[in-house]
Amino acid sequence: MRGQRVQPDLIFDVGACYGDDTAHYLASGYRVVAVEANPAMANHCRRRFAQEITERRLTVEQVAIWEDPGQRTLWVNDSNPDHTSLIPESGQRNGRYHEVTVDCVPLGDLFDRHGVPYYLKVDIESADQWCLRAIRPDDRPVYVSVE
Repeated sequence: MRGQRVQPDLIFDVGACYGDDTAHYLASGYRVVAVEANPAMANHCRRRFAQEITERRLTVEQVAIWEDPGQRTLWVNDSNPDHTSLIPESGQRNGRYHEVTVDCVPLGDLFDRHGVPYYLKVDIESADQWCLRAIRPDDRPVYVSVE
């Protein structure tokens, strides 16, 4: 699907965490791919949005975005799940964290699987550059926001 056109009804929420942005996008009528590496948060989103998943309006991808496919350590911040990161300094903030091994994929793989989104929201705690570097010239979303 390389070189495809942007899908005007599709949004990627990379770093979905609790799914608050996902909820807004769904309520606005978009299809959403919620990307969340933290297994607990991905499961939370699956429970929270079970109906939207059944309706095929939402897909939850439990993966981390990185430059290469494979597995990496994710530092899950127990004080604040929003700080969970593949980057140790970010995930280990406040000294309360645990490690999990997660699957990683390049962003382009998700574009190939789901389509190029109209809007790409990226909030993945100090690893945002891996999303931006992966955007191919012929697969650019119309809008991109990065924390």
